[in-house]
Amino acid sequence: MTSSLDGYQTVTLQNVTVVANEITPVTITLDPVHNEDANAVSLPLLLSIYPNPAKNFFTLDMNKSVRKGELRVYNLKGELVLKLELSNQKSAQLDISSLPAGIFLLKVKADSLSYIRKLIKS
Repeated sequence: MTSSLDGYQTVTLQNVTVVANEITPVTITLDPVHNEDANAVSLPLLLSIYPNPAKNFFTLDMNKSVRKGELRVYNLKGELVLKLELSNQKSAQLDISSLPAGIFLLKVKADSLSYIRKLIKS
């Protein structure tokens, strides 16, 4: 499973047979995410960003505490405009009042995984 810039998840299916003119229900089971630590298995990290669009502040909520990570905000030129260290927390609030209105990309590195989301600044 991979994340795209728009925040959607992509699941790749293997060994799938398609029969023409036949609709068959499909069950997809997602395995736990394996991170860089070969002995560690964890649930996928779920991110919520609100409000979006945001005016002066936005909040990042996660479904589990992040031991070590960072939140980076990039403009559409790919330039880093803000950075916040994450340590043993499930949420963070970021002041974006100094940024111009527009679209930004948030890159969250949590433990050994990375996620990208879109943020609109009004």
